[in-house]
Amino acid sequence: MLVDPGQHSSTPAGDTDPVTSRTDVTTAVIEANGLSFTADVAGPADGELVLLLHGFPQTRHTWRAELPALAAAGFRACAPDQRGYSAGARPDGIESYRTELLVADALAIADSRDAPGERADDVRVGESGRHGGPHGSREHC
Repeated sequence: MLVDPGQHSSTPAGDTDPVTSRTDVTTAVIEANGLSFTADVAGPADGELVLLLHGFPQTRHTWRAELPALAAAGFRACAPDQRGYSAGARPDGIESYRTELLVADALAIADSRDAPGERADDVRVGESGRHGGPHGSREHC
């Protein structure tokens, strides 16, 4: 579920160029697994989903250069702040940060980006790794 989008774009008001407008990066709050994840999103609604996951200690901002490029290539890109990083997704207790819960969050976020009643069966996932830079060419799903 997408809630309260806020526009973060350098596109001038009234610009209707379809290529420019589909590469705008918007910040949204995505409800998934009972938590609220802040995410930067870009790209056409009918584009193939690319879920961009950050590593520790990065945030969704790791992907700010890749989002417009993926959108321009026709992908629908989503870079969420993950559990522990989003203000609405900081549950108490170390048991709330188990790997299976982080994976479940990523799948629920991916599912939330599809049309109602559909499931994200084919998702490309990029992760920033532990070495400081994005490695978006890897396919994990």
